[in-house]
Amino acid sequence: MLILASASPRRKILLKHIVDNFLVIPSTSEEIVPDDTPIEKIPLLLSLQKAQSVFTKYDESTVIGSDTIVTINNKVIYKPKDINQEIEILHELSNNANEVITGVTIINKNETVSYIEKSKVYRFMEDYDKSLKALNTASFAAKYKSACFSLV
Repeated sequence: MLILASASPRRKILLKHIVDNFLVIPSTSEEIVPDDTPIEKIPLLLSLQKAQSVFTKYDESTVIGSDTIVTINNKVIYKPKDINQEIEILHELSNNANEVITGVTIINKNETVSYIEKSKVYRFMEDYDKSLKALNTASFAAKYKSACFSLV
């Protein structure tokens, strides 16, 4: 059985495009990233932790773990804690290139395979203005996803 170790609705939709039959069992393990971890290795490490956490309970299955981060100027952009921080992030992202890094780990009883994908994303002031308007009309979770991570 194939298991997606993620609570992400977007990842579920993406996986559904390539396979019909799978389970969604989000990892409940704590995400641990040592301070000295290079930025590009963070999503790889987290995808491995998620996949391993679920695989320990379902070791006859194939488990996919994934994690995505957004960086700008070699700094990780974390999920905002409030609307002010959200606006700050949008401003920082506008008219700048940022990098989206996704780590994927696939584990089964025979092997573990991990890889990363990187994408450069450019957001322009027009996107920033549209995102600010969205902030005034949508719920916090929806605002964040549409404003910052719709690009993932």
